[in-house]
Amino acid sequence: MGDLVLNFRMALLGEDLEVKENVNVEIRDGEISHIGNGFDSLGKTFGTGVALPGLVNSHSHAADFIVPEHGNTMSIREVVGDPKSLKYELLNSRTAEIPEGIVTFLRRSAKKGVIGVVDFREQGVKGVELALEARGRVKLPHYLILGRPEVGDPAELESLNRLADGVGISTPFSYDRDFLKVLAKTFAGKIRAVHISETFRHYLRGDLEYALQNFSPTLVVHGTHLSNTEMDALSERGVSLVLCPRSNLWFSSGIPNINDALNSNVKLLIGTDNGGWMDPDLWRDMEVALLLARLRDSTKSYGKEILKAATVNAYDMLGFTPLKEGSISPFVVIEGEETGIFRAKDVYTALVKRGGDVLSLFDPRELGG
Repeated sequence: MGDLVLNFRMALLGEDLEVKENVNVEIRDGEISHIGNGFDSLGKTFGTGVALPGLVNSHSHAADFIVPEHGNTMSIREVVGDPKSLKYELLNSRTAEIPEGIVTFLRRSAKKGVIGVVDFREQGVKGVELALEARGRVKLPHYLILGRPEVGDPAELESLNRLADGVGISTPFSYDRDFLKVLAKTFAGKIRAVHISETFRHYLRGDLEYALQNFSPTLVVHGTHLSNTEMDALSERGVSLVLCPRSNLWFSSGIPNINDALNSNVKLLIGTDNGGWMDPDLWRDMEVALLLARLRDSTKSYGKEILKAATVNAYDMLGFTPLKEGSISPFVVIEGEETGIFRAKDVYTALVKRGGDVLSLFDPRELGG
């Protein structure tokens, strides 16, 4: 098969998502070999297409997809609290359904332009094995599985470390200091993720300081009640923060301070959280994040920063690169004409508010050559 050339009406290029109109992208030997100005007469043309880096869902509980909208009148602790809650009761009673539920979650994610998913898998070693079964059945460029210890003995930790891409725990208060330090050592060099300050109660108990001192996380999720100073503290330690605004609103855990998050130095990511209560549509979370930011300050435009949080900010974690020459990473094409994106004065805001109509996904590793 010869070189593949693609023409796009618009493309978002590089780490800074630079907007370029009328570009051609050449794919050769499994990588983007050239990006040029204008349309190539021999290329396949997407005249209404916007090419951009694929989305990354940096926090999910995909198995929950098997039990949508259960316990909608219950508190967050009663529904998804670890480990005695409705969610765990349902998952443990319907274990055989979990792989298919994860597969459906991942396929639906891909339809929305998601090329990477970071999944918190409960149920110990068995939970990771169920996720691995699902991973073998679905075509997604990157599905990272974070295990969670249930027993806590050395054999379980050894198995989790061997099978999983990292560890993802609920509140750090689920474990004593010594065990958290064992987890940090066991999963050194891998993703170490933890839910932080999702509720005000955990924030008041000092969950961030407890986690930083004992667990050394690489990734914290929610941070709903963190201050700008605390977000900067994450940045100083190289810890990324995953925002899940729809989840915070649905579970009534608080209104995340999107402005401080966007204005801080911390690397921001975005996730959809629980598949049983939030559809895995990252575009919805981007728009909610934008609306919450404008609620506090309508004088600034946060579109680009939010778009980065859902794309290139997470690329180091998954080994992806943005849309540029030399990249081997997948990218997506969304519709830009009927959505109004091409006519927008602020393209980034338009993408956040109007994006999601995916026309195609291209993986250079499978094309050209």
